[in-house]
Amino acid sequence: MALTAQIGELRERVLAAREDIAHKEARRADLDALIRQGSAAIDPADINTAKKTHRRTSEPRGDLIQAVVENLMSSPDGITTLDLAERLAPQFGMPWAAANERYQTVERVRRMLNKLKVKGAVQRLDGARSPNNQKVARWKWVGD
Repeated sequence: MALTAQIGELRERVLAAREDIAHKEARRADLDALIRQGSAAIDPADINTAKKTHRRTSEPRGDLIQAVVENLMSSPDGITTLDLAERLAPQFGMPWAAANERYQTVERVRRMLNKLKVKGAVQRLDGARSPNNQKVARWKWVGD
């Protein structure tokens, strides 16, 4: 009986939350337009969100790991995490347009590579450097 008495109040709270979300989305669109007016060089899509939303894709789990293994096996000198993520993003529809989307995609691939490392299938090569001399993770297939 107590729950049925709260239904009306809960409905009001849901409606208020929906209105709040709509207001915030409109405010964000206004701010994006303001940013575009202020500087054509700034793209609002490149600004990282304060709270990251982890998205899951609908592809079967085995397809992505199979593609990671195939890419590692076809790269005898190893491949960097970024290069691997860049190869896989269009193939699996992973987001890549904005900076925070690239970060999420690279992190997804990195987690998969670390799981393979624990199983002994890949080895992280020491001393790998990017063209601009930044330390990067380069991975090599050592499994069967």
